[in-house]
Amino acid sequence: MVSDKVIDKRGDVLLELMTNGKRVGSLLVSSHVLSLASPVFEAMFNGNFAEGQVLSAALPKSVALPDDDPDAVTLFCKITHMKVANATDTISISRLADLAILCDKYQCTEAVSSWARVEIAQKLSYPDAPAFEKLLFITYVLDLPLEFGQIRYKQIGLIDSSRQILFSEKYQSLVTSGCDRAGAALKHYLASLKASDIPMDRALSVAEYAKCALNLQRRVDTASCLDHADCAVKNAKGLNQEVAAALIAAHEDIKACCLDCMRKNMCALPDLVCRLGHPSTPSTGSSLGGNRQSF
Repeated sequence: MVSDKVIDKRGDVLLELMTNGKRVGSLLVSSHVLSLASPVFEAMFNGNFAEGQVLSAALPKSVALPDDDPDAVTLFCKITHMKVANATDTISISRLADLAILCDKYQCTEAVSSWARVEIAQKLSYPDAPAFEKLLFITYVLDLPLEFGQIRYKQIGLIDSSRQILFSEKYQSLVTSGCDRAGAALKHYLASLKASDIPMDRALSVAEYAKCALNLQRRVDTASCLDHADCAVKNAKGLNQEVAAALIAAHEDIKACCLDCMRKNMCALPDLVCRLGHPSTPSTGSSLGGNRQSF
């Protein structure tokens, strides 16, 4: 329930909050702070509009906001006036969505982005599946590429997928086989990963998928010279190339989750630079075959 609140005790603007045409409260705020946060408010308070005439803390100017969500306006003003540090209220995802809509209208997404990142990170720690769509909307509107990608990864199960790719069923079959040649093939595969600069103690970062796939493609196939028809080595043939292909496929899925890459393709913006820094994706079975390295 919104009421009359003082956001800035030296404020020179009184924002009148309304719901269905009825006044539900007001906010005493600084026109200077709002002008720094939003070019729309800057034009309103520093241009030739009536709202910008004779602004004074001694006699604050009333400005009605009949079309804006009162809670979203209150939250926005608290954020921009640095009044959220001691807030104890839990911010719902619906409220975050209303804030995103308001910020899009007033062209002030940058002013709340740092605060929003913290809130979204908390929401992602204990995600509620039905809330993913709203979180995706929020990160899209607020232009948060990293958080947008994280939500998409969770939606389609890409989190830590590199671990599943590197240590697949074929890898497990080599581990559990009692054959000496299976042990040699396993050693060969792990050496290939190490020589390809593929970390085995953590999941790959977004930028590492394509690079690691390219490096692994250059290695001699696991078990290529350890042929043994009676154990897991037989099924492990071509493991390096299979893993490289799987990493490339995962990289394409990741790019599909990228906010900048999506905008680049859907909005025909060829010069848009991806802020997450995806490298170009190599093609499997390319001209690398003649340059494979052994050890």
